[in-house]
Amino acid sequence: MNDLEILFPQDQAVTVCGTSAKVFAVKLRDMQAFARLSHGLLELFASISAAKLTAFCAENTKQIEQLLGLQTSLTKKQIDSLTANEAVIWAYQVVRVNFDFFAQALPALIQSLPDGPESSRD
Repeated sequence: MNDLEILFPQDQAVTVCGTSAKVFAVKLRDMQAFARLSHGLLELFASISAAKLTAFCAENTKQIEQLLGLQTSLTKKQIDSLTANEAVIWAYQVVRVNFDFFAQALPALIQSLPDGPESSRD
């Protein structure tokens, strides 16, 4: 992956339940909301049940809608028509794609730091 791809990751096309959309890289201004929702999703998936899924959706409806509106090419109408299961799957896809972006960028970032791994060996 070259520097431009790390700085400007390509949107990733994703299909969930027959609906296709692009997932975008999270912007710095949205990082705090993204991190909170990611944490909640990861906890949900660690021990998922119908009751926990229902509770998560009830507690995070606005955050999920906001995340999908900012981080995907889904329209407001598409987001409003999602079932709870579809919304959680889309939110998971946003998290997965962005974790992939972070994982790809991290080694290059560390190498570029003035006191990164290369300089610590001196």
